[in-house]
Amino acid sequence: MKDKRRIGLISFLQVASFILLVAFFWGVLNYSLSAEVPTTSKADDLTPELRILLNAFPAEEYVWTRIGTNPKATEQQKLSEDLNVIQDIWHVPFANTRHAFRIDFYQQFKKGNNVLHLYLKADGDENTGRKTEGTHKGVDYMFTLIDGDPNHSSTRLDVYDSAGKSLRNNVTIIVKDKSVYLVAEISILQKNSKSVFEYSATSYTYTKETPTSSLKTTHSNSIPYTKCTSMGVPEKTNKSLLINSGMKLTNGNVPGWQLSGKTDSRSVYRTDTVENALLIDGLFPHQNVSQTVILEPGHYLLRAHIKTNSFATGLYASTYRMHIGVSDNYKWVELPFNVTVGKDTSKKKTFL
Repeated sequence: MKDKRRIGLISFLQVASFILLVAFFWGVLNYSLSAEVPTTSKADDLTPELRILLNAFPAEEYVWTRIGTNPKATEQQKLSEDLNVIQDIWHVPFANTRHAFRIDFYQQFKKGNNVLHLYLKADGDENTGRKTEGTHKGVDYMFTLIDGDPNHSSTRLDVYDSAGKSLRNNVTIIVKDKSVYLVAEISILQKNSKSVFEYSATSYTYTKETPTSSLKTTHSNSIPYTKCTSMGVPEKTNKSLLINSGMKLTNGNVPGWQLSGKTDSRSVYRTDTVENALLIDGLFPHQNVSQTVILEPGHYLLRAHIKTNSFATGLYASTYRMHIGVSDNYKWVELPFNVTVGKDTSKKKTFL
Protein backbone atom coordinates (compact mmCIF):
# COMPACT_ATOMS: atom_id res chain seq x y z
CA MET A 1 0.00 0.00 0.00
CA LYS A 2 1.27 3.46 -0.87
CA ASP A 3 2.51 5.55 2.00
CA LYS A 4 1.31 9.14 2.43
CA ARG A 5 3.31 11.53 4.58
CA ARG A 6 2.39 15.10 5.41
CA ILE A 7 5.30 17.33 6.25
CA GLY A 8 4.97 20.81 7.64
CA LEU A 9 7.33 23.44 8.92
CA ILE A 10 10.90 22.43 9.75
CA SER A 11 13.16 24.86 11.53
CA PHE A 12 16.48 25.15 13.32
CA LEU A 13 17.04 26.80 16.69
CA GLN A 14 20.67 27.69 16.15
CA VAL A 15 22.19 30.00 13.55
CA ALA A 16 25.69 29.28 12.24
CA SER A 17 28.00 31.78 10.58
CA PHE A 18 29.88 30.77 7.51
CA ILE A 19 33.41 31.55 6.41
CA LEU A 20 33.83 30.18 2.93
CA LEU A 21 36.48 29.85 0.26
CA VAL A 22 37.77 29.19 -3.25
CA ALA A 23 39.99 27.06 -5.48
CA PHE A 24 41.43 27.01 -9.03
CA PHE A 25 41.19 29.61 -11.84
CA TRP A 26 41.03 29.14 -15.61
CA GLY A 27 41.54 32.14 -17.86
CA VAL A 28 42.85 32.85 -21.32
CA LEU A 29 41.42 36.05 -22.77
CA ASN A 30 41.10 38.94 -20.29
CA TYR A 31 39.43 42.27 -20.90
CA SER A 32 38.74 45.52 -19.05
CA LEU A 33 35.35 46.23 -17.56
CA SER A 34 33.44 49.36 -18.34
CA ALA A 35 34.20 52.14 -15.87
CA GLU A 36 30.59 53.31 -15.70
CA VAL A 37 28.83 53.64 -12.36
CA PRO A 38 27.06 50.37 -11.38
CA THR A 39 23.38 50.39 -12.25
CA THR A 40 20.48 48.79 -10.43
CA SER A 41 17.42 46.92 -11.61
CA LYS A 42 14.30 45.69 -9.83
CA ALA A 43 14.52 41.94 -9.31
CA ASP A 44 11.33 41.22 -11.25
CA ASP A 45 12.91 38.04 -12.64
CA LEU A 46 12.73 36.33 -9.24
CA THR A 47 10.09 33.64 -9.67
CA PRO A 48 8.38 32.05 -6.63
CA GLU A 49 10.82 29.13 -6.91
CA LEU A 50 13.84 31.45 -6.92
CA ARG A 51 12.51 33.37 -3.92
CA ILE A 52 12.14 30.12 -1.98
CA LEU A 53 15.68 29.05 -2.87
CA LEU A 54 16.98 32.46 -1.86
CA ASN A 55 15.12 32.41 1.46
CA ALA A 56 13.64 35.68 0.26
CA PHE A 57 10.44 37.16 1.62
CA PRO A 58 7.56 36.70 -0.86
CA ALA A 59 6.41 40.33 -0.85
CA GLU A 60 9.78 42.04 -0.43
CA GLU A 61 11.12 44.13 -3.33
CA TYR A 62 14.75 43.31 -4.07
CA VAL A 63 17.19 45.09 -6.35
CA TRP A 64 20.00 43.71 -8.50
CA THR A 65 23.21 45.75 -8.69
CA ARG A 66 25.22 45.40 -11.88
CA ILE A 67 28.80 44.92 -10.73
CA GLY A 68 30.35 44.41 -14.16
CA THR A 69 29.70 44.57 -17.89
CA ASN A 70 31.69 43.31 -20.86
CA PRO A 71 32.06 45.90 -23.65
CA LYS A 72 33.71 43.31 -25.93
CA ALA A 73 31.01 40.63 -25.77
CA THR A 74 29.98 41.00 -29.42
CA GLU A 75 33.56 40.65 -30.62
CA GLN A 76 34.32 37.72 -28.32
CA GLN A 77 31.22 35.79 -29.39
CA LYS A 78 32.77 35.60 -32.87
CA LEU A 79 35.50 33.34 -31.43
CA SER A 80 33.05 30.45 -31.23
CA GLU A 81 29.29 29.96 -31.36
CA ASP A 82 29.69 27.39 -28.58
CA LEU A 83 31.36 29.83 -26.18
CA ASN A 84 29.16 31.26 -23.42
CA VAL A 85 30.36 34.87 -23.48
CA ILE A 86 29.74 36.83 -20.28
CA GLN A 87 27.74 40.01 -20.88
CA ASP A 88 26.87 41.35 -17.39
CA ILE A 89 27.23 40.27 -13.75
CA TRP A 90 24.69 41.23 -11.07
CA HIS A 91 24.55 40.81 -7.28
CA VAL A 92 21.80 40.94 -4.67
CA PRO A 93 22.03 40.18 -0.91
CA PHE A 94 19.14 38.45 0.83
CA ALA A 95 20.58 37.94 4.31
CA ASN A 96 23.77 38.42 6.25
CA THR A 97 25.12 35.16 4.87
CA ARG A 98 22.95 34.53 1.82
CA HIS A 99 23.79 36.16 -1.50
CA ALA A 100 22.86 35.66 -5.14
CA PHE A 101 24.73 36.40 -8.34
CA ARG A 102 23.24 36.46 -11.81
CA ILE A 103 25.54 36.14 -14.81
CA ASP A 104 23.96 37.21 -18.10
CA PHE A 105 25.42 35.91 -21.35
CA TYR A 106 25.52 37.37 -24.87
CA GLN A 107 23.30 34.59 -26.21
CA GLN A 108 21.26 31.64 -24.94
CA PHE A 109 23.39 29.70 -22.46
CA LYS A 110 24.66 26.51 -24.10
CA LYS A 111 25.19 23.28 -22.22
CA GLY A 112 27.88 20.66 -22.73
CA ASN A 113 31.68 20.87 -22.95
CA ASN A 114 31.97 24.14 -21.08
CA VAL A 115 32.94 25.47 -17.65
CA LEU A 116 31.97 28.60 -15.74
CA HIS A 117 33.87 29.90 -12.69
CA LEU A 118 33.11 32.83 -10.37
CA TYR A 119 35.75 33.75 -7.76
CA LEU A 120 35.15 35.97 -4.74
CA LYS A 121 37.46 37.73 -2.31
CA ALA A 122 34.82 38.57 0.22
CA ASP A 123 36.42 39.61 3.52
CA GLY A 124 38.82 42.34 2.40
CA ASP A 125 41.86 40.43 3.71
CA GLU A 126 44.19 38.65 1.29
CA ASN A 127 45.96 36.98 4.22
CA THR A 128 42.91 34.80 4.79
CA GLY A 129 41.40 32.35 2.36
CA ARG A 130 43.40 30.63 -0.35
CA LYS A 131 47.09 30.40 0.42
CA THR A 132 48.81 30.85 -2.92
CA GLU A 133 50.90 33.39 -4.76
CA GLY A 134 49.51 35.37 -7.64
CA THR A 135 46.06 36.76 -8.38
CA HIS A 136 44.16 34.04 -6.50
CA LYS A 137 45.73 34.74 -3.13
CA GLY A 138 43.02 35.48 -0.59
CA VAL A 139 40.14 33.97 -2.57
CA ASP A 140 37.35 32.95 -0.21
CA TYR A 141 34.85 31.30 -2.60
CA MET A 142 34.81 29.70 -6.02
CA PHE A 143 31.61 28.74 -7.83
CA THR A 144 31.95 26.11 -10.57
CA LEU A 145 29.35 25.08 -13.15
CA ILE A 146 30.31 22.12 -15.36
CA ASP A 147 28.64 21.59 -18.76
CA GLY A 148 25.80 23.89 -17.71
CA ASP A 149 24.51 21.11 -15.46
CA PRO A 150 23.63 22.13 -11.88
CA ASN A 151 23.50 18.42 -10.94
CA HIS A 152 26.92 17.53 -12.34
CA SER A 153 29.12 15.83 -9.73
CA SER A 154 31.79 18.52 -10.18
CA THR A 155 29.39 21.49 -10.07
CA ARG A 156 30.09 22.99 -6.67
CA LEU A 157 31.06 25.82 -4.35
CA ASP A 158 34.63 25.54 -3.05
CA VAL A 159 35.47 27.46 0.11
CA TYR A 160 38.66 28.38 1.96
CA ASP A 161 38.57 29.07 5.69
CA SER A 162 40.79 31.66 7.37
CA ALA A 163 43.63 29.14 7.67
CA GLY A 164 43.45 28.19 3.99
CA LYS A 165 41.79 24.80 4.42
CA SER A 166 39.31 23.92 1.70
CA LEU A 167 35.73 22.77 2.11
CA ARG A 168 32.96 22.08 -0.37
CA ASN A 169 29.73 23.87 0.52
CA ASN A 170 26.18 23.78 -0.81
CA VAL A 171 25.21 25.98 -3.74
CA THR A 172 22.01 26.40 -5.72
CA ILE A 173 22.60 26.97 -9.43
CA ILE A 174 19.79 27.70 -11.87
CA VAL A 175 20.27 27.98 -15.64
CA LYS A 176 17.50 29.99 -17.29
CA ASP A 177 17.58 31.29 -20.87
CA LYS A 178 20.57 33.67 -21.14
CA SER A 179 21.30 33.72 -17.39
CA VAL A 180 22.91 31.61 -14.68
CA TYR A 181 21.88 32.19 -11.04
CA LEU A 182 24.31 31.28 -8.25
CA VAL A 183 22.90 31.25 -4.71
CA ALA A 184 24.79 30.29 -1.53
CA GLU A 185 25.53 30.98 2.10
CA ILE A 186 28.56 33.27 1.97
CA SER A 187 29.81 36.13 4.14
CA ILE A 188 30.61 39.40 2.35
CA LEU A 189 32.25 42.38 4.06
CA GLN A 190 29.81 45.19 4.91
CA LYS A 191 31.02 48.81 4.93
CA ASN A 192 28.73 51.81 5.33
CA SER A 193 25.71 49.57 4.69
CA LYS A 194 27.19 48.32 1.41
CA SER A 195 28.57 44.95 0.28
CA VAL A 196 32.25 45.38 -0.60
CA PHE A 197 34.17 42.60 -2.36
CA GLU A 198 36.39 41.65 -5.27
CA TYR A 199 35.51 39.12 -7.95
CA SER A 200 36.71 37.46 -11.14
CA ALA A 201 34.87 35.25 -13.64
CA THR A 202 35.78 33.01 -16.55
CA SER A 203 33.86 30.98 -19.11
CA TYR A 204 35.47 28.51 -21.49
CA THR A 205 34.81 25.57 -23.78
CA TYR A 206 36.90 22.39 -23.74
CA THR A 207 37.60 19.10 -25.44
CA LYS A 208 38.77 15.73 -24.07
CA GLU A 209 40.66 13.13 -26.07
CA THR A 210 39.31 10.34 -23.88
CA PRO A 211 36.73 10.25 -21.06
CA THR A 212 39.54 10.08 -18.49
CA SER A 213 41.94 12.60 -20.05
CA SER A 214 42.43 16.18 -18.86
CA LEU A 215 40.38 19.06 -20.19
CA LYS A 216 41.87 21.04 -23.07
CA THR A 217 40.62 24.62 -23.30
CA THR A 218 39.51 25.61 -26.80
CA HIS A 219 38.03 29.12 -26.34
CA SER A 220 37.70 31.36 -23.30
CA ASN A 221 36.67 34.76 -22.06
CA SER A 222 37.29 36.06 -18.57
CA ILE A 223 36.93 39.05 -16.26
CA PRO A 224 40.04 39.98 -14.24
CA TYR A 225 39.72 40.67 -10.52
CA THR A 226 37.53 43.72 -10.07
CA LYS A 227 36.72 45.60 -6.86
CA CYS A 228 33.07 46.52 -6.51
CA THR A 229 30.46 47.95 -4.15
CA SER A 230 26.92 46.60 -4.15
CA MET A 231 23.75 46.74 -2.07
CA GLY A 232 24.19 46.00 1.64
CA VAL A 233 22.36 43.18 3.38
CA PRO A 234 18.76 44.10 4.18
CA GLU A 235 17.66 44.72 7.75
CA LYS A 236 14.84 42.21 7.29
CA THR A 237 16.36 38.80 6.57
CA ASN A 238 15.50 35.13 6.76
CA LYS A 239 18.18 33.46 8.87
CA SER A 240 16.99 29.86 8.58
CA LEU A 241 19.80 27.36 8.10
CA LEU A 242 17.52 25.34 5.84
CA ILE A 243 16.50 26.21 2.31
CA ASN A 244 12.72 26.26 2.06
CA SER A 245 12.12 25.28 5.67
CA GLY A 246 8.37 25.51 5.08
CA MET A 247 8.70 22.89 2.29
CA LYS A 248 6.69 24.96 -0.19
CA LEU A 249 5.78 23.29 -3.48
CA THR A 250 6.42 25.15 -6.75
CA ASN A 251 6.30 23.85 -10.32
CA GLY A 252 6.00 20.28 -9.10
CA ASN A 253 9.15 20.43 -6.97
CA VAL A 254 10.10 21.30 -3.42
CA PRO A 255 13.05 23.71 -3.90
CA GLY A 256 16.04 22.93 -1.70
CA TRP A 257 14.92 19.36 -0.98
CA GLN A 258 15.87 16.17 -2.80
CA LEU A 259 13.74 13.05 -3.12
CA SER A 260 15.92 9.94 -3.14
CA GLY A 261 15.38 7.61 -6.09
CA LYS A 262 13.17 10.17 -7.81
CA THR A 263 13.97 9.02 -11.36
CA ASP A 264 12.25 5.67 -10.85
CA SER A 265 9.90 6.76 -8.08
CA ARG A 266 6.11 6.88 -8.08
CA SER A 267 6.10 9.53 -5.40
CA VAL A 268 3.99 12.60 -6.07
CA TYR A 269 4.13 15.96 -4.32
CA ARG A 270 0.87 17.77 -3.53
CA THR A 271 -0.12 20.73 -1.38
CA ASP A 272 -2.67 20.33 1.37
CA THR A 273 -4.32 23.76 1.10
CA VAL A 274 -6.40 23.22 4.24
CA GLU A 275 -3.43 22.47 6.49
CA ASN A 276 -0.89 24.46 4.43
CA ALA A 277 1.38 21.42 4.38
CA LEU A 278 3.28 19.28 1.88
CA LEU A 279 1.65 15.93 1.07
CA ILE A 280 3.77 13.16 -0.44
CA ASP A 281 1.92 10.25 -2.04
CA GLY A 282 3.68 6.97 -2.76
CA LEU A 283 6.79 7.36 -0.62
CA PHE A 284 8.08 3.84 -0.08
CA PRO A 285 10.47 2.42 2.56
CA HIS A 286 14.10 3.55 2.24
CA GLN A 287 13.06 6.68 0.32
CA ASN A 288 13.53 10.08 1.92
CA VAL A 289 13.21 13.79 1.35
CA SER A 290 16.42 15.49 2.47
CA GLN A 291 18.94 18.28 2.15
CA THR A 292 22.53 18.70 3.29
CA VAL A 293 23.69 21.72 5.28
CA ILE A 294 27.10 22.90 6.51
CA LEU A 295 27.12 23.33 10.29
CA GLU A 296 29.61 24.53 12.84
CA PRO A 297 30.28 22.26 15.84
CA GLY A 298 27.59 22.49 18.48
CA HIS A 299 24.20 21.30 19.66
CA TYR A 300 21.16 21.66 17.39
CA LEU A 301 17.46 20.91 17.40
CA LEU A 302 15.61 19.76 14.27
CA ARG A 303 11.83 20.18 14.52
CA ALA A 304 9.08 18.95 12.21
CA HIS A 305 5.34 19.59 12.32
CA ILE A 306 4.10 16.32 10.86
CA LYS A 307 1.57 13.53 10.75
CA THR A 308 1.89 10.17 8.99
CA ASN A 309 0.04 6.92 8.34
CA SER A 310 3.26 4.87 8.17
CA PHE A 311 5.19 3.22 10.99
CA ALA A 312 8.37 3.62 8.91
CA THR A 313 8.44 7.43 9.07
CA GLY A 314 11.33 9.02 10.96
CA LEU A 315 13.18 12.29 11.42
CA TYR A 316 16.92 12.13 10.69
CA ALA A 317 19.96 14.33 11.34
CA SER A 318 23.22 12.62 10.33
CA THR A 319 23.33 9.42 12.43
CA TYR A 320 20.58 10.60 14.79
CA ARG A 321 17.02 9.37 14.33
CA MET A 322 13.64 10.05 15.94
CA HIS A 323 10.80 7.62 15.19
CA ILE A 324 7.45 9.25 14.31
CA GLY A 325 4.36 7.29 15.24
CA VAL A 326 1.16 7.06 13.22
CA SER A 327 -1.20 9.92 14.01
CA ASP A 328 -4.35 11.52 12.63
CA ASN A 329 -3.31 14.93 13.91
CA TYR A 330 -0.25 17.09 13.33
CA LYS A 331 2.30 17.16 16.12
CA TRP A 332 5.71 18.67 16.73
CA VAL A 333 8.55 16.15 16.66
CA GLU A 334 11.93 17.34 17.98
CA LEU A 335 15.29 15.71 17.35
CA PRO A 336 18.29 17.05 19.31
CA PHE A 337 21.63 16.31 17.67
CA ASN A 338 25.27 17.19 17.99
CA VAL A 339 27.84 18.18 15.36
CA THR A 340 31.45 17.40 16.21
CA VAL A 341 34.56 18.80 14.58
CA GLY A 342 36.62 16.76 12.13
CA LYS A 343 40.38 16.82 11.82
CA ASP A 344 40.36 18.61 8.45
CA THR A 345 37.73 21.31 8.89
CA SER A 346 35.91 23.48 11.42
CA LYS A 347 32.54 22.71 9.81
CA LYS A 348 30.77 19.53 8.87
CA LYS A 349 28.23 18.46 6.26
CA THR A 350 25.07 17.21 7.92
CA PHE A 351 22.39 15.15 6.17
CA LEU A 352 18.85 16.04 7.24
